[in-house]
Amino acid sequence: MPLAASAAFENTDIDDAVPAVSGTVVALKRPDPEAEMGKILRDHQKYMRAVALKICATSDMADDVVQQTCLQAWRYRDRFDYDRCPKPWLVRVLRNEYLQMLRRNSRLSDFCEEDTPEISDNSSSSEALINNIAILDGLRTLNDEQRTAILLVLANGYTYEEAADLSGSTVGTMKSRVSRARSTLTQLLKP
Repeated sequence: MPLAASAAFENTDIDDAVPAVSGTVVALKRPDPEAEMGKILRDHQKYMRAVALKICATSDMADDVVQQTCLQAWRYRDRFDYDRCPKPWLVRVLRNEYLQMLRRNSRLSDFCEEDTPEISDNSSSSEALINNIAILDGLRTLNDEQRTAILLVLANGYTYEEAADLSGSTVGTMKSRVSRARSTLTQLLKP
């Protein structure tokens, strides 16, 4: 403790109430990362599932993404800054896990017969099915950032600001990605 500071407090009543600390530094105890991360994951599980449901095609996929997000967050709990709000970090991890899952499942290997819509003789439903397949094929040709952007903004109804926040990018970048994805899909879907 500096001499001037200790001299200033010598003649006050504080000296009686607070014991003098001579040259020792008192460190604040950090929370236990395991207990703290467990609490964060429990508190934000519903939020992560809601975000995952917005960006994933099925609820099963959303559950898988949330589970992988929790595993990754737990694995890297020592890197997390516990003084900050956990939502942006968790959404970034969730987004990365979603993109990893898309990369792993680049083909439609999960496409089951029971998920296949019934094809009728009606030509308009056949055309709609062909258009849907063409759109899915077009989405697969987009890079991960553009695919995520167009799904967040157009398919799930997020504003550009919300989608930028979820993906960890700026609003201008989000608008650019959506615009490029739109033009790519338009070119691919032209007859």
